[in-house]
Formats: sequence, C-alpha cells, structure tokens
Amino acid sequence: MTIRFEGEERLERCVPAALRNLLEVNTVPGRGPEEPARFLRAGGGYAEPWTRDAAVNSWFAASWLTPDVAEATLRMVCEDGPDGAVVAQDDQWWDHVVWVVAAHRHALLTGDRAFLGWAEGVARRSLSIARAGRYVARFGLFRGPAVMADGISGYPVDVVEPGNESSFVLDHPRAHDVLCLSTNLVHAAAYRALGAMADALGGDGAADRAMATDLMRAVEKLFWTGTAYGYLLVPRGDDPADARLDTSQEALGLALALLTGHASGPRALDLVARTHREPFGVVSVWPHLQLFSDRHPGRHNTVVWPWITGAWVQAVAHAGDLDAFGAELDGFLRLVAAGGHAYPEVQNARTGAADGGWQSDAGWRGDYLPGIGRAWASEPDQTWSATALLGVLVESLLGLHPGAAGIRVAPRLPAGIDRLRLSGLRYGSATLDVEVRGTGDRLVDLVVDGTPVDVAAPLLPAGLRDGAPRAVVVTAVVNG
Repeated sequence: MTIRFEGEERLERCVPAALRNLLEVNTVPGRGPEEPARFLRAGGGYAEPWTRDAAVNSWFAASWLTPDVAEATLRMVCEDGPDGAVVAQDDQWWDHVVWVVAAHRHALLTGDRAFLGWAEGVARRSLSIARAGRYVARFGLFRGPAVMADGISGYPVDVVEPGNESSFVLDHPRAHDVLCLSTNLVHAAAYRALGAMADALGGDGAADRAMATDLMRAVEKLFWTGTAYGYLLVPRGDDPADARLDTSQEALGLALALLTGHASGPRALDLVARTHREPFGVVSVWPHLQLFSDRHPGRHNTVVWPWITGAWVQAVAHAGDLDAFGAELDGFLRLVAAGGHAYPEVQNARTGAADGGWQSDAGWRGDYLPGIGRAWASEPDQTWSATALLGVLVESLLGLHPGAAGIRVAPRLPAGIDRLRLSGLRYGSATLDVEVRGTGDRLVDLVVDGTPVDVAAPLLPAGLRDGAPRAVVVTAVVNG
C-alpha cells in the first residue's frame, strides 16, 4: 500500500518526514519469537514501545496508516493477569488506561470484532485494577501523577521530597497521592470508551458511562476555578476541601478537557484565548516550577513536547475557532521546522531547538546544578512527535472522525490552505483517498466514489470496512 500526500507547501515538507518517521524509521522488526514481526518503538532513543507511547501513536495515526503494526504494538504492551490479559502493570501505573482509548479507536477503524472482544476484556480488567487500587472515593478521582510527567521536574515544591535527587516522580512519596487533571480526564475517556466497546459487543455500557460522568463532575467541582482548570490537587488530610489546588496551566489537561467535550462552547473558546503560549507554543506546565527558569527550563515543566502540541492543536480545532486553529497550526509547523523536520522528543519553548530540559538525577556524575539538576537529552526521531502532526492532518484538517456508525466528515482548512489530499488511509478492508478543497469549516459538498452525500449527514458508513479490499475516493469542499 502506498501513502501519498499533496497540499500546502509547509505541510509538504512536514508530512512526508512524519510518514517516514512512523512507517520506516520507527517501525522495527521483532527481536525474537516472543515479539511480533513488526512493532512501533517509542523513538530513536527508545527501543521499547512503552504503553503511553504505543497508545498515543495508535490513537493519533498508526491505526489509520499501519493498522497491523498498530495492533501488534497495542498487544505487545499487555501482559497475562490472573483472569486474562491486562495492560502491563509497570511502575508508570497512573495513566496506562490511555491504552483503552487507543484500542477503542483501533476497533472502530478496523471493524475487527475479534480484536474488539479481546480489547474490551483487557480494558475492563485493567480499569478494575486501577479502580481497586487508585480510586479515592472521598475525592471521586484517581490518584497519581500527571499523564506527561513521569519526572519530578513537572511538580510544585510541596510534592518534591527535600534532599531527594531522584528524577522519577514516584520516588517522591507525596507524588503517589496527588490527583491530576490530565490523569482523571484520561480515566474518564477510558471509561467512556469501555462503555462503547461493551455496547458494540451487545452488552450494556451504561455503568461505564456513568463512571465517566462521575469523574467529569468531580473534575468540574475540584479543578475548575471559574476561569480555568487547575493542574493538580495536593491532599492535606482527609477532607477534599483542605487539599491545595495548584493552578499551574497543564497543556495536556486543557487539551483533554476540550477533546473530551468537558469544556465546550464559550468556555472552550475562552480557555483557548486565555492559554499561555511561549514563542514555540504551549509548554507542558506553565509557569516555572521549583527553581527552573528560562535559562534552565524544567524537563516536564516549561519545555515543548511536540505530541502535547499536537493534542492541543486538535483541541483548538475541536473548540470551533477556525482562526485560532490556523494560528496554532502555523505554530506547530514552525516548531517542526525548528526541529529540522526530524521530530525530536522535546524542544526548547523559546528557540524551538531540540532540548531535553533540566531535571535532577541521583546517579549523575557530570555537571550538576543544585536544585535544578542536569541538562537532559532530547532523543531523536520520536514517534509520537511525528504521529502528533499526522493526527492533526487526519482529524483536524481532513476532518475524519470515526464512530460506531462510520466516519463523520468535518474538514477545516484555515486561511492559507485551499487543498489537501491524503491517500492510503485504512478503514477496515477499504483504502481511503481523501481530498478537501476550499477554505473554511462549512462543508458544502461531499462526494464518495462519484456519489453525492448529504452534507447535513456527512458520514462514511461503517459498512465500508467490510467485504473485499477496495479503494474509496472521497472529495469534500468547504468554505467560510
């Protein structure tokens, strides 16, 4: 299968490089009989897939473009439990349920009911483990660190253990008990996905959706300040009212609030307008924490992780402000260019250069600054840095949104882009060739294999996934 892209000049530099990253550089052969024939590694500096990376890469792009490899990677980060397979129960337990969201998306795109049945079981058992061990009933939330902060540089001083130079967040005892915005929104999304999987298998996902709703209510009650969402709660006793809400800006948490629909309408637009950007976009957490500064930005603090940028760009598109989306997309493309179209792991928020930021490291024997740590590397060819850009292309620009009934088509082409085409997207047995023309976000024409489709119900039906392999040509026109 050949994947081809045509479009705006800057995208024509960024997209082919992202496709090479995903399909050539980081799709690697298994290393023995216990591994799949091919899988997605996390990047040039990481030989393993990692649960978070495997899920994000499948969610953003791999399930659209290389579904067999995406599925192999999703399976690779699971393990046998006493009652069946579960998401690997490693030491980064707080957010591995993001796998559930990715597995549901994969099932929607492939139509593979055998995978769906297996994934629903994995999801249900894994969420049961999480709920039994990490759900704090008095808060109505899950405890544990933030999704994108496995390093202690991403936390305020009252979470850091004095004198402890370990970089790993869970080596600091108070980090076990914090309650974070992103982590709870991921759990809510996972429960919603589990409910949808149960329904698709003929079961009843009502209880799963109710759990998602309860989590959203707790997020609203405990994180919403009236103008923004806080980053994390630091418990100070048993009473939730006594917990300290850290009101730092967590970019991924805000992106998830928008993408899950927790924040919508005027609130979503206001959040987009209020969010702080550095010259090269949103940073992991703003402002500087601990002793970090512009000169020594924290690795999980005021640096740019491109996959978070991609999630944020998608979130702004979802909020419905086309001009704001265009501005964020422009910033993302500048970030990719500043990284030499090489998709580094982490980039400096002020220069765009590859920069792993600063963080403590107990085992380090080189140059070291007290209270700040050492300079960390930004690993090359990071897979999710590339899939983040591809996800913006597929979901936000081409506007392809998979659901139980099919793919909803809602393209958005901001000013400066008047034509995009991507061929080679997989939808079950079908291969999609999608072209969007015009500028704007109002769909005025949709044609599928030469047949006009009502723009009031712009759906590519789920039945396209079935039957013999075939090419499906989709042409959409938008205007303002």
